[in-house]
Amino acid sequence: MKAPLLRILWLLLVLILPGCTSTKAPDNAATQKSGQPRAERGYAAGQADARKDIQSNRLAFVGWKGNKHAPAFARLLKEKYGATVRMQPKGSMKQEDVAYAYGYNEVMSAEFERRFGKDALHRIGEEAMKVQSDGQRK
Repeated sequence: MKAPLLRILWLLLVLILPGCTSTKAPDNAATQKSGQPRAERGYAAGQADARKDIQSNRLAFVGWKGNKHAPAFARLLKEKYGATVRMQPKGSMKQEDVAYAYGYNEVMSAEFERRFGKDALHRIGEEAMKVQSDGQRK
């Protein structure tokens, strides 16, 4: 994976996936009947759903409520690019849900970069942080 894409994914994680408490790999108890760990299934499902949305010309990202920059990020994405952020309740941050979001956002970030340029998400993220900071100073 290219370094700029990794930076964009990291920015997305910082902005719209706050509060994840577990990053360890799932154990055998987290393995479904298929023998595939839930996190792997979530990641693959997220990628597949993102591809379907791209084919339907829908741009979106998956995130969680609770980050102070998320509302500004979501608003700017919608205003500038017509993309949405599907905010999930903060309590739904199970390992499979986070893996789904990471897989979905990874595919969508690559498409977003292809359509709007390598720095588009980075610029939106920086602008969202600035908007939030400016709003707090008033």
